Formats: sequence, structure tokens, C-alpha cells
Amino acid sequence: YLVYSVLSFVAFLLVSPYFVYQALRYNKYVGGLRQRLGYLPITLNVDGEPSIWIHAVSVGETLTAKALVGELRERYPRLRLYLSTTTIAGQQVARKQLPQVDAVFYFPFDWSFIVRRTLGIVKPRLFLMMETEIWPNLLRECRARGIRTAIINGRISNRSFPRYRLVRPLFRRVLADIDRFCMQSEESARRIIELGADPSRVTVTGSLKFDSLPAVP
Repeated sequence: YLVYSVLSFVAFLLVSPYFVYQALRYNKYVGGLRQRLGYLPITLNVDGEPSIWIHAVSVGETLTAKALVGELRERYPRLRLYLSTTTIAGQQVARKQLPQVDAVFYFPFDWSFIVRRTLGIVKPRLFLMMETEIWPNLLRECRARGIRTAIINGRISNRSFPRYRLVRPLFRRVLADIDRFCMQSEESARRIIELGADPSRVTVTGSLKFDSLPAVP
């Protein structure tokens, strides 16, 4: 985990000039920086109520989450419902098309001191990752706090599978912090098991994208 944190910090330093340029030239990324550092608005959960936190990277995952949000709201009416995204486009889509959620915010950088700050405000009982968003430090902190975690609509593509295999020793430890793997296909289920997931925690559920499509009159 230390090596991962150091490498991710180095990667951040390498790409930061691009983001600084975009911020100064086009005023991009400025608005969400505080949230990415774990400084969410205190009004987001001023009473410290328990919640369900869904993370969707960008537009595609956010739209897919639509089918999930309604069911969660109906089944757990007493829990607050939050959704985070990584991209600006994902934020815009979530705010427009997911009025059922209590708040939308930017996903924090995956460093322990930052994710602790975010978890302290969001206070999730359940953390759901759309598709295959795996963040080691956040998952490790969720496990330490007793927060249940799950991958929803999970998939391991032909392109990403060889890369994951290169870091399988670390990946196996990270996957041990995930309580449930809901995978799109038998092939993705087989791959996640080969990477170290406990087979008893893996379920093939099909693609949630079909459930998110509007009904045909």
C-alpha cells in the first residue's frame, strides 16, 4: 500500500502541470479540487446521517447507475444516497438526471488521509463501485471502519486483464476488501476470480445498462 501510494503521488506530480495549465487557461478542474481533497461541503451531511455511497467514473457509469438509484431509494428510505464521479461531464449528467440522490460530489484522491476525511463526512454503510473502479486505500479504510463494499455491473476487459495480472499479488489483497462482486458476464467473473477474488463472493448479474434504458412505449 505504501508503494502504491508513493507511485500514485509521483503520477499525480507528473500530470499536475497539465491540470494547472487547464485551470489557468480554461478555469477547468478548479471547482472540484476541494472535494477531491476530501473537503466536502459541511451541509452535505451536517447531521452525520448514515448513507449509501455510489461511485460512477463518468457519463456512461452515471447513466447506468440510474437503474440502481431508484431501487436503493425505495428499499432503504432512511439512508441518505450520495453519488460521486471523477469527470466533470459525469458531474453534470448526475446533477441533471439523478434528482433522487441527496448530493453529488467529486471522488477524492486515493490517499489515506484524504479518503478518511471524505468518509468522515459521507458516513456510508455501503460503498458501491460501478463497473471496475478499484481504489486500494479507500477500500482498505472501508474495511477498517466496517463499511460494506461491492462492485456493481463489474467487468474485466480484454485490454485491462493483462495489466491487472501484472500486479496480481497487490490486487489479491485489495480484492479481499470487497464484500461482493456483481459481474456482467461469466468471463468477467472468471477473470476476477483468477485475479484473487473469493469465488463465494462473485455473482453473475448481467449488464445493468439494459435496465437503465428508457422503456419503449
